[in-house]
Amino acid sequence: MRSLAYILLAANALCVGCGDETHELFVDVRTDLAPGTEFDEIRAELRDDRGRLGEVLRTAEAGVLSSHDYSAGRRVAEWSDIASGDYVVRVDMRLGGAAVADIVAEVVVSADRAITIFVSRDCAGVTCPALGGDPGATSCLAGVCVSPRCVLDESAEGCPDVPMDAGVDAPTDAFVDVGTDSGSDAGADSGADSGSSLAAGDLCPQLARVLCEGRQTCCSMPTPEDCQITMRDSCLEFFGRLALEPASGWDPARGAEILARIEAAAITCSPEVLPLIQSGDGIVSAFRGTVSEGGACVAAPTVPLELLPYARIFSCTDGLTCMRLGTEYTCRPLGTADDPCVFDFHCDSGLYCGVEGFSGRCAFRLPTGSECTAGSDCVTFYCDTSCGEPSADEAWCGDPFAAFLP
Repeated sequence: MRSLAYILLAANALCVGCGDETHELFVDVRTDLAPGTEFDEIRAELRDDRGRLGEVLRTAEAGVLSSHDYSAGRRVAEWSDIASGDYVVRVDMRLGGAAVADIVAEVVVSADRAITIFVSRDCAGVTCPALGGDPGATSCLAGVCVSPRCVLDESAEGCPDVPMDAGVDAPTDAFVDVGTDSGSDAGADSGADSGSSLAAGDLCPQLARVLCEGRQTCCSMPTPEDCQITMRDSCLEFFGRLALEPASGWDPARGAEILARIEAAAITCSPEVLPLIQSGDGIVSAFRGTVSEGGACVAAPTVPLELLPYARIFSCTDGLTCMRLGTEYTCRPLGTADDPCVFDFHCDSGLYCGVEGFSGRCAFRLPTGSECTAGSDCVTFYCDTSCGEPSADEAWCGDPFAAFLP
């Protein structure tokens, strides 16, 4: 549950521009997908101008019947009292609860406005951005990853010249985005090795791809059709958001190296996936930081409250963490055994933050058979009341990012 302070911040975000003239925004969807058989639900979101990572300001849901005509466009959202400014509209199309298309488009509101978002069948199964491609190309138009600014204006500077599907006339305001990576070009060129580079914007789409491929191979339970979308969104709530912070010093080469190790773990169904996601020696080690010892930890004012401690920690360079000294947050060496801590990332490699009474102390991770409260307490990173060796199902069937989410 989000804190009251977080709710108040979100409320303040809604009031940006309060007292100024407000406007109405109407959203129509056009598609060559068949209503009722290829999608049966549409959800629209209005977000602030940080794209997929932006705060959701408004939502609307539209039921879908096979008799509905989307070839010429159909209204899915009507929002009033929208302050002038830059926003992102996201459209999520589903069938039986499973994702079909998940789209983002930039929109500028300066007067009452109606936009039409074109969802093409060509973009089903395309994960954007593609590995090694432009990290800002997070939407898809006619099967090509593009910037969200190209969705409503493909003539904008830097937008590729892409042919529209002949099944529906090319719209003035066009748009599409992701599905699952089921054989698209974006997925085919996704292997990583220690010599490659993994940009911050590629992190979550590629982690989602590798983890869902591992789940399909290693987990005895069926892999959900929308696995890559839900896994990507879960990653975006933590790693994806923090990797985009300049102060975190995301290292593309180290990120690619860890991704390759996770991919190798997926091939053998190794439980090594758990520490690679959750420990300071895994994905976290690609956050190199930018603040030296003794410097003030850095966190941008746009970082959500629940991520603020992690943003400060990741702003410190290798071997350092962020601790509060008096009223100041300062980068200092990682804690050794018995040093005070609040989070596991306050402690050095091989240690976790064990709680004793009302205080935390860095302690060595627990061996198999020890009582535990979380996977990070254990050497194996698996806890079921006691530390144990995880099976393939226990390592691969769940959401490895859940340990970080509030």
